[in-house]
Amino acid sequence: MSGPGHRPPLTAPTTDAPPASTEITVVGGGLFGAACAYWLASSGRRVSVVEAGSLAGGATGSGAGLVVPATPEPYERAAERLGPRTARQVLRIAEKGFTLLRKATEHGEVDCPVNTDGHIQLAVGEERTAALATRARALRSDGVATEWLSPRDLRGAINTQIAPDVRCGLLLPGGSLDPTLLVLALLKAAMDLGATVHTGTAVIDVKQATKGVRVMTTRGLVRSDAAIVAVNAWSGRLVPDLDRVITASQAQVLATEVLPAVFTTGMSATVGANGTYWQQTRDGRVILGGYGPSVSTRAGSSGPLDRKPEDAVHAALTRALPRLFPAIGQFRATQRRAAPIARTADRLPVVHRVDESVWAASGFDLNGLPLAMALSRALAIAVPSGWAPAELGPFALCRPSLRPATV
Repeated sequence: MSGPGHRPPLTAPTTDAPPASTEITVVGGGLFGAACAYWLASSGRRVSVVEAGSLAGGATGSGAGLVVPATPEPYERAAERLGPRTARQVLRIAEKGFTLLRKATEHGEVDCPVNTDGHIQLAVGEERTAALATRARALRSDGVATEWLSPRDLRGAINTQIAPDVRCGLLLPGGSLDPTLLVLALLKAAMDLGATVHTGTAVIDVKQATKGVRVMTTRGLVRSDAAIVAVNAWSGRLVPDLDRVITASQAQVLATEVLPAVFTTGMSATVGANGTYWQQTRDGRVILGGYGPSVSTRAGSSGPLDRKPEDAVHAALTRALPRLFPAIGQFRATQRRAAPIARTADRLPVVHRVDESVWAASGFDLNGLPLAMALSRALAIAVPSGWAPAELGPFALCRPSLRPATV
């Protein structure tokens, strides 16, 4: 599921067997794998991307396309869990990722439009208003520009009636885009620089060899100087070290029928226990998302890994907008989708050196796009050189805040 806009054609072969040898093999054709391929190809490396299914066919393509350069969980909670210093470092890295995204798209290197008008978090009721006030203070104390929006102010971004208990909104830096289009644009740019992309090719095993790395696929063996495993919720199948720290949740998303133009920015809100997020695309559809159940990703488990939409979650999503904006009324959902996303106990992704020439990255939650852009750039430096930039430090597998994930 994706928003409107043209799709840059993938001119290189995407279904044939990967080359028998390459400098770096990237396993996974989602956002992180695509970004790694782009940065590596930009630095002159020979890169081959191997994807078991379709490009952006997992969590990337099931997101609402919101881009918020912040910690994956609310900043005040991240500061408590990680400590103020680490939370601040993660915040700065996310901001760097947003800057990298803007530069790449604005300069035409990556052909994907990005709305950079910000992101609004709505406060429904007194408790959420107090929580947003705490968040605003924490962010401002660390230099993040935020703006407190009264119901009157919200009318500039919301062209419809607002429920009386929507007390205010918090405008944060950020924006929105079409996540599938971003993946295709990153890979198109990488292929223009010589990278190859191969879909419908599952990777069975990735192992360090005496010289380089052996990547066994359903279409044959690939020998590489190095490999990056970027399959997020499926990481435990190829990297056992990640199996104990990754929990899968479902990203549930739907697209509405065409509605009158209502929203100018991406938004999110919590109503009761349910959190939801959305953006309205240029053709008038609203892409609306939320979370489904969480389960372990260990071999043999079901749930999120089967990509089955949860009727109860989708029913809650269809009620969310009329609840917050009564004049919208009931609408028809034209598309429904679910895909697994990977989480860790401290909500930070893992970027882990599995072996001498093998790296893995996982645990990118739904707000992982800015971090993915920054960390993939850092990994594009680390993998060829063997030297890990300091910004990878907070995302190490051995970090104190990471404990085995529980359901």
